[in-house]
Amino acid sequence: MKKSIIKFTFSVLEVIGSATSATAADYHLEGEVSGVRSGGPTCYIAIDDTSRNDGYSNAWHITAHDNICAIGKLAFVTGQKVRADMVRVQGVDLTNTVDGIQITTKPVIWPPYPATL
Repeated sequence: MKKSIIKFTFSVLEVIGSATSATAADYHLEGEVSGVRSGGPTCYIAIDDTSRNDGYSNAWHITAHDNICAIGKLAFVTGQKVRADMVRVQGVDLTNTVDGIQITTKPVIWPPYPATL
């Protein structure tokens, strides 16, 4: 049973390895997902970014995108580190937004790809 769950998890990771939208990020968080809270149409994700001391690490960030929430949940369960793009929301009582999230096991590059012979 445990093997099949792990196999399923990694096959899903291959399919949805990165979720993002077109908005420019205000800041990034990198590290393990320290919490996921889901209910209704929204999902909250907290990321433990040990390089930050500005209050964003281990703080709830909201997303209404199912694919971003799914990657956050997978990363939480598997202990994989993520890199997330965050957008600041104006207002003291408003939660900043997770605009994109990546989960990879190795560095992944964007085009242009290196020339091959």
